[in-house]
Amino acid sequence: MFNHPFIDFLKTLSKDEVQKYGDFISSPYFNKKSRLMKLFNALIKNYPGFNDEWFNKKNLYQKLYPGKVYHDSTIRDMLSDLLQLSKEFLIVNNFNINNPEFLDILLSQCVSRNLKSQFFKSIDSAENILSQSRLDSKFFLSKYILESNKYNFNVLNSKFTKIEHVIEQFDEIKKCELYFLLYFILEFVSDYVKIFLFSMSYNIGQKVELYDEVMNNVDIEKIYQTLKGKTEYDFILELYLKLLYAFKYYTKDKFYKDYKSALTKISNVLSNNELTFHYSNLINYCVLRKSKSKDSLKYNLELFEIYKTVLKEGYFKDSTSAFLDKILYRNILFLALKLNEHEWVKYFISNYSSLLNNKVRKNMMYYSYVYLYYDLENYEKALNYLNKINLDYFIYKYDVYNIKVKIYYELKYYESALGLIHTYKQYIRNDKVLEYSMKAGHNNFLKYAEQLILNKLGKKNTDLVYLKRSIEKMDNVFQRKWLIEKILYNPANN
Repeated sequence: MFNHPFIDFLKTLSKDEVQKYGDFISSPYFNKKSRLMKLFNALIKNYPGFNDEWFNKKNLYQKLYPGKVYHDSTIRDMLSDLLQLSKEFLIVNNFNINNPEFLDILLSQCVSRNLKSQFFKSIDSAENILSQSRLDSKFFLSKYILESNKYNFNVLNSKFTKIEHVIEQFDEIKKCELYFLLYFILEFVSDYVKIFLFSMSYNIGQKVELYDEVMNNVDIEKIYQTLKGKTEYDFILELYLKLLYAFKYYTKDKFYKDYKSALTKISNVLSNNELTFHYSNLINYCVLRKSKSKDSLKYNLELFEIYKTVLKEGYFKDSTSAFLDKILYRNILFLALKLNEHEWVKYFISNYSSLLNNKVRKNMMYYSYVYLYYDLENYEKALNYLNKINLDYFIYKYDVYNIKVKIYYELKYYESALGLIHTYKQYIRNDKVLEYSMKAGHNNFLKYAEQLILNKLGKKNTDLVYLKRSIEKMDNVFQRKWLIEKILYNPANN
C-alpha cells in the first residue's frame, strides 16, 4: 500500500464518476499520454479501498513495464500528471449548460466575439435559470454579471440616436449596480458575523478593530432605508439587517428573535446554501449566549430545537458536502444527552448516523452508543461498543481514552484503568500535534483519576477533601465534574 493525493481523489469518486474520469482522460483533447490511461486502469482495479497488499508502486510499475528495472521517478511523474488531470476533471464535470457560472462565461465570450444569435439564446437561457433559482449572494452576483453582459453587448451593437435608448442603457447600469450592491451587503454582513464569532471564540477583539471601523462607516440600515420600496428584494435586505443586529447586540435576545422570525418567513425562497448558513448562525448565537449567560438551560433548549429543525429539513447540507458533519453530529449528541433526551438519542443514532461520511460512519455510530449507554449506566454495553471503535485515524480518540478510564472505574476494573492511564500518558507525551493546554487538561484528569483509583485499591491514603479542593482550584482539568462527583460519592467520605 502507498499514499498519494491522487489515490485520495479516487477514493472520493462514485462508480459513475470513476467511469466519467476514465472517459475524460481517454480523450486526446485533455490527455495525449496513453500510458496514463494504462496506469489509471491498473489503479482502479483496487477501487474503492485501495488497501490490497499487492497495491504498491513497484507492482504497478511491473504492470506497465514488464521486466524493466523499477524507476520510482517514473511512477511519481505519472501520478502527478493524473492528479493534474483530476483537477481539470473536477472543473469540467461540474460545469453544465444549466449552471449560471457556465452561462456567465458563455455570455462573456459571445460579447467579445460579437456572436449575436448565440448571445440572445444564452440570455434567454440564463434568465430562465435565474427565474427558477432560490436566493443567495451568488444569485445576485449572477444577476449583476448577466445585466453587465447585456449592457456591454448593447454598447457594442446599438446606435444611441434616440433619448429613449440612452435612458434604457442608463436603467441597465442602475440594475447592474443594484444587484452588485445586494451581493456586497450579503457578503459584507456574513463576513462581519464570521469575524465577530471568531474574535469572541479566541478573544482577539483588538485584531478586528479595522473591520469594525469599516462596518461603522458602512451604514447598512441607511442603505436598507434608501433601497426600501425600490426593489423586489427588500425582504433579503431586511433579513441581513436583522442578522447584523442579532450579533452586534447579541446580549439582547429581541434581535435574535427578530432575525429568526424573518428567516422563518422567507425560508421558502432561499437556497439550501443560504438556509444552511442562516441556521448555522442561529446555532452559533445560542452557543455564544449560553457561554456568556447564567441561564444556560434556556439556550440549550433553544439550541436543541434548532438542531432538530436542521436535521429534519437537511440544513446541514450545502454545495460543498451532502454529508452530516461529524462535529455537528457530536455536538447534537452531547447536547441531547445533557438534556437527558435518551429516547431521542436512540432515534438520532438510528436515523442520522447513516448520513455521516462513510469514512467515519461506523466509528461515530459506536462512539454514540458508548456515550448513550454510559449515560444510562449500562457500563458493560458501553464498553462493548467502545471496543468496536477503530482508533486509527479517528478524530475523537482522546474522548475514547477518557471515557474508557471512566468506564473501567465504574466497573471497578481498577488495575485495567491504571494500565490504561499509563499508556494514555505516554500517548499524550508523544503527540506532536496536540497543543500544550490540551495536553495539560488531559494530564490533569489522568493525575486525579489515578489518585482516586489508588485510594480505592488502598495503595495510597489520599485526603479526598484536599483532592476535591485541588481539582476545583485547578484552571485546566478535563472531566472536572465527574472527578468531583466520584469524590463526593466515595464511601470513604461517609
